[in-house]
Amino acid sequence: MLDSLWPPTAVGGISLPYRLVMAPMTRDRSTPEGVPTELNAESDTAELYPALLDALRPLGLAYLHVMHAGDEALLETLRAQWPATLILNRGGTDVPTRAKDIDNGTADLVSVAALALANPDLVERLRAGAELNAPDPATYYGGGAAGYTDYPTYTA
Repeated sequence: MLDSLWPPTAVGGISLPYRLVMAPMTRDRSTPEGVPTELNAESDTAELYPALLDALRPLGLAYLHVMHAGDEALLETLRAQWPATLILNRGGTDVPTRAKDIDNGTADLVSVAALALANPDLVERLRAGAELNAPDPATYYGGGAAGYTDYPTYTA
């Protein structure tokens, strides 16, 4: 693990243990295929993320965006700790699973990232109960039109 990369620091009078300053400042620490790199292979998430929320909560931020990595107990802890809007990203899960997170209070909003890319008419498809296009990760961030403009649209 790379625990030694981020020594304790202070930001705006708030003391932040080791990596706490890094997490909110990085957009993505994985490969384009979604494979974690050693920069996001934290060894102490159960301690790290609740401490991060303790540091962020006084700032009055509008929302917290959580990328779920499978630790349900940690997700429950973060939800209980965060008083404002929580946006949950359970990448690769189906729409009913994401809707259940809203229904049971785990999340206030859910992200649909890749589903929205593959279904530019996602709202229409959901309203109609139509089948969704499968996202094609091979076309993400490729620099061309493939995968961004060529998914078929829903027709009733």
